[in-house]
Amino acid sequence: MNGNQQSCKRPIVPFNHDSQWTDGYSRMLEVLGMEKKRHPFYVHWELLNLYRVNRCRRDPEPTEIQAFLQKLDNPGVAVAMCLLVFSGFLVVASVAGEGSYDWKTARELYLGIRYAHVEPSVPQKMVVYCLKIDSHTPGLMFYTTPRHAEWVEGKTETNRQTTRNFIRQSRQKHPKLAVAVNANSFSPWPAPFQQEDPTNIFGLAVSKGTLVSSSNTMPSLLVSKIGKLQIATVPADGDLLDVETAVSGFGLCLIDGEVPTTGEDQHPRTGLGLSQDGRYLFLLTIDGRQPSTPGATVQDVGNLLKKFG
Repeated sequence: MNGNQQSCKRPIVPFNHDSQWTDGYSRMLEVLGMEKKRHPFYVHWELLNLYRVNRCRRDPEPTEIQAFLQKLDNPGVAVAMCLLVFSGFLVVASVAGEGSYDWKTARELYLGIRYAHVEPSVPQKMVVYCLKIDSHTPGLMFYTTPRHAEWVEGKTETNRQTTRNFIRQSRQKHPKLAVAVNANSFSPWPAPFQQEDPTNIFGLAVSKGTLVSSSNTMPSLLVSKIGKLQIATVPADGDLLDVETAVSGFGLCLIDGEVPTTGEDQHPRTGLGLSQDGRYLFLLTIDGRQPSTPGATVQDVGNLLKKFG
């Protein structure tokens, strides 16, 4: 969605390099302490409708923006957290260590969801974004892309989507969608990224308790029917009766607080990890393939997840 006057009916704010912000959005981001720059997370607030009404009619006063933001902390507003299937660069941390990052200084985007943005220069320049999600938050749910209507295992398992299109379509059933990030890799590869086609995905995927893709020994994030989080490798004949949602990555980059040695290839990365007690989920993205920010190694992802959690 481009942030222009004609988009006011769409209650989604994409923090993405394609976005063009109106003055009203710029002021809201300023209050939030966010930057008008590329951002891999998409954030949606159901209460944004209230703000948009004001923005379409006139430029709201700062006090109105503050009042709007205060409503975001209303515990009566349910939050849906969504994981989007597909990217070639997902890595998974089994358990994060005790991190050094001070999350008390991070911005709370929603009840139970905090956002951090850092740009370390060592071991190389990186642009890093991280969300810390409290799985004990009332009303929180996890969701991933569902089975294809004409599902065929290993061939036509689901539809490949961009994050933006996933959010737009998911909002029709889950209007309180909060954030989305990419997950499982897929084939065929490469593929027309903007084109939604039936595809086969790698690793375990479960959507609303329905198997989308079978396990192939890749590590997976498992969400139980009562919202308990776990990172595990599920055998091909594993019991999935209690699994409500599952997505998978290429491999483990952090195991019991230790970062294994990996290759030196730098790419854009997506990683996720759990706190030692399993309560907090960390979603991490790192920019890449840019002149000043080539990306990160898998080892970098592990070190960053360890720092954050």
